[in-house]
Amino acid sequence: MKQGSEQPTETVIPDDQRAALKERHKNISLTVRRSMLLLLAYSTFCVVTVAQTDEPFILSGVGITLPIVNVSVNPNAFLIAGPLGLLAIAIYLHIFLEKLHRMGSLPEEDRMPFLFNFDDGFSRALSWLIFYGMPPAIIAAFAWKAAVLPENELALDAAVAVTVTTIGLMYWRARRRWGSLQMGAVTVALGLTILAIHWSPTQWLKRSLNLERAQLSEAYLLNADLRGVDLHFANLRAANLRAADLRGAYLSRANLRGAFLQGANLSGANLSGADLGNAILTEANLIEANLSRAYLARANLGKAILSGANLTGVRRLTQGQLDNACIAKDGDPPTLPEGLNPPTNVCPED
Repeated sequence: MKQGSEQPTETVIPDDQRAALKERHKNISLTVRRSMLLLLAYSTFCVVTVAQTDEPFILSGVGITLPIVNVSVNPNAFLIAGPLGLLAIAIYLHIFLEKLHRMGSLPEEDRMPFLFNFDDGFSRALSWLIFYGMPPAIIAAFAWKAAVLPENELALDAAVAVTVTTIGLMYWRARRRWGSLQMGAVTVALGLTILAIHWSPTQWLKRSLNLERAQLSEAYLLNADLRGVDLHFANLRAANLRAADLRGAYLSRANLRGAFLQGANLSGANLSGADLGNAILTEANLIEANLSRAYLARANLGKAILSGANLTGVRRLTQGQLDNACIAKDGDPPTLPEGLNPPTNVCPED
C-alpha cells in the first residue's frame, strides 16, 4: 500500500489466530459503538439544554432545567460541568479507537457492521465528523451560551479545554500518517486556535440575552442592563424594571401590564402591540420608541419623554395621559392617532 494512505496494511492472519482476533475486534468495536452513541445522546442533551432562554442569567434562584430528568441546576455550574462531561466521553472513546487502530486491519467481512469499521469514503468521513466535528460544535454552543455575561469566563475556559483536547486527539491520530511539514502546520494551527479562543472570547463571542417568551412576571430587574435584548412575547407583568436600560430592546407583544418602569431608558425600543395597561412609566425615556398598537389603559406617563415616539394605533390612550408627559427641548413631537394632541410640557434637562 502506498505511503500516506489512510488505510492500514491488511496482513494475512493465520486461521488459528483469526477467531481470537475477530472476537477481540468485536468487543472493542462494541465499546466504541456504545461510546459513540453516548457521545451523540449527550451532545443532543446539551444542545436542547443550552437552547433554553436566558432567564437563569438575570433571575436569582432560577436554574437551567435539564431535559428528560426535569431537574433544575445552577446555570454556571452546568456551563462548566457540561463541557467537562463531553471531554470525559471524548477521551474514553478515543482510548478504544486507538486500541482498534493498533489491532491492524481485518478483512471487512470479519468486522462488526458499524459505521467506523467500513472502508468507503462516506463512512469514514461521517465517522470523523462525529468523533472530531461534533465535540467542537457542541463546545461552540456552550461558549455561545456562556458569552452572554462576562463573569462566565470559567465556562469559556472549560470550552477551551475541550476544544484543545479534541484538536490534540486529531493530532495524535494523524501523527503516523503525516510528515514533519504537515505536523508543523497542525502545531501552528493548534497554537493559533488556543490563542484565538482563550484570549478573545469577550470580544467575538459577546451576545445579547435571549428572553423571547420568557416568564418574568414580578421579576426584580432594577437597573438591569437589557440593551438590545429580545423580549418579544415575554411575560413581564408587574416586573420591577425601575431605571432599567432597555435601549433598542425588542418588546413587541410583551406583557408589561402593571410593570414598574420609572426612569427606564426605552429609547429606540420596539413596544409595538405590547400590553402596558396600568404600567408606571413616569420619567421613562421613550424617545423614538415604537409604541404602535400598544395598549396603554391607565398607564402613568407622568414626565415620560415622548420625543419622536411612534404612537400610531395605540389603544386606550387619553389626552389626559399625554398631557402628563413631556417632549425634550428641540425634540420632535410623537406621532399620534387622530384626535389626540402631543404634550406641551418641555422635559427638564438633566
